[in-house]
Amino acid sequence: MDKDFLESINQILQELALYGRNEDSTVRQLSDNYKKLSPEQRKYNIQKLTELLKSNNNQIMFLMSIIFYRLPVKEVMEEIEYLLMDRRLSFWIRLNCMYQLKYKAFRENIRFDNCIDDITDYQRKRNIYKLISTEIQKNIRINEYIPIKKREKKIIIITSQLLSREHAPTRKALHICDYFEKLGYKVQFVVFDIKPNDIQTMWMDCNILYNFTEDIGEFKHSIRDKIIDGYNLQIKNYDELKEIQGVIDYIYDLKPEFVFEVGDMTLVGDICNNFTDVVTMALTKNVPVSNSKFIARYFRYTEEENIEFIRKLSENQIVIDVPHVATNMEVLNSKIVYSKEDFGIREAAFLIIISGNRLDVEITEEFLEVLYKIIKIGDNISIMFIGKAESIKVKIKNELKNKFYFLGHVDHFLQAIAVGDLFLNPPRQGGGTGGLYAIKSEVPVITLDNCDVEAIVGKEFVCNSLEDMVNMVEKYYTDNEFMKKQKEICRISSEQWFNCDSIGNFKHLIDVVHENTSENDFM
Repeated sequence: MDKDFLESINQILQELALYGRNEDSTVRQLSDNYKKLSPEQRKYNIQKLTELLKSNNNQIMFLMSIIFYRLPVKEVMEEIEYLLMDRRLSFWIRLNCMYQLKYKAFRENIRFDNCIDDITDYQRKRNIYKLISTEIQKNIRINEYIPIKKREKKIIIITSQLLSREHAPTRKALHICDYFEKLGYKVQFVVFDIKPNDIQTMWMDCNILYNFTEDIGEFKHSIRDKIIDGYNLQIKNYDELKEIQGVIDYIYDLKPEFVFEVGDMTLVGDICNNFTDVVTMALTKNVPVSNSKFIARYFRYTEEENIEFIRKLSENQIVIDVPHVATNMEVLNSKIVYSKEDFGIREAAFLIIISGNRLDVEITEEFLEVLYKIIKIGDNISIMFIGKAESIKVKIKNELKNKFYFLGHVDHFLQAIAVGDLFLNPPRQGGGTGGLYAIKSEVPVITLDNCDVEAIVGKEFVCNSLEDMVNMVEKYYTDNEFMKKQKEICRISSEQWFNCDSIGNFKHLIDVVHENTSENDFM
């Protein structure tokens, strides 16, 4: 094992034992020592580390999360995933760390470029999920299968988080609810989240999901103009796992025609596969980790991407494309019009928009350097952030602060984006709504490939690298004909989305589910 790497590990363990926390300098030293290693050396050292600490699996998991906190790289994530399949690690630890790894990979935009590795990685995640789901199901009562003719015209939407319409996953779930209701269905929600009291002892920099309420049980709740009802369940202790039975019985008693899982890995959706049909729809372009028979998707996929998507699934899983737009007509028909001057920006400025709910995480030091290069392209170039970005505001170089504007949350998101000349998407997953609103406003987009924004706006707005982003900004800035051409592509792409038959596409989904039910006797 590398001497420097081992010494930094020992220092971390000593600090944890003495103070219950780690100094930033210690963790930074670990990061620096790890970066010095070759890819082969990194893998070897991580494997040796897990062997050395095998006697204390809880400690090794926490330690691995510390390493992953500073070094969100493939090798570390893989080793954590192997630990999650180790039954010597307590079930409670594996359950919670599975979710933390998922959230971390999403926030850090950890991706795999090699198709074979990507498939292998997906299958490993699915095996972890299946292992944990099976263990839960061994400890609850499994309800008997409901024949389709005995089901009610009801749909249960399962999600792990429900907040407000400003929260993209919530907005997506509410619009799906609207579509099903227009097709004559009674829709109820189940919100399921595991929020352990002891998560900070399991995982460094843990992510905690917050919901519209902390109350457990049935609810009736208003989100702006919409009243929804359903069941909220949060698991905070291992002893509460039995409460999953309560929410499963709640769903079972409603006898839904099928369950629609918004996102993946909710576990409740997986259990529902035992007695009704389940449709899973990921909120990103990635293949959802799911054992559901039906996989819905709404992003665009090339022929090659579709082949890779299908390869990851089981033979019995059915893919249903459901293009739709999760936007209220009041947003599209709003009479509000902003100017750059409304935000304190000169009208002559060439304004670049960056938006998101996680900008403090997504805007890395590397991406900031890209923005500095972009600013230098022209004297009148400015950059405006929409969304919480407090830490970014502090990081901006003093001599360039007058080139950056921070709006925070805005009530009229579409109209704010419309004042921009370009929409720049940082390396990330998510952010699709911003990209959609940009092309709606004929604001050309610059994005990397294989992400949610690209799946919305199309390949015409893709660049090859962060450095290429700088070149693309310069091309838009200097080439009026190119800008004009890209605006026209925005218009065409936007029409494809906003003119799609959303309700008709959900009717098609229902038809496919009916045609492929275990008992086709619904007539």
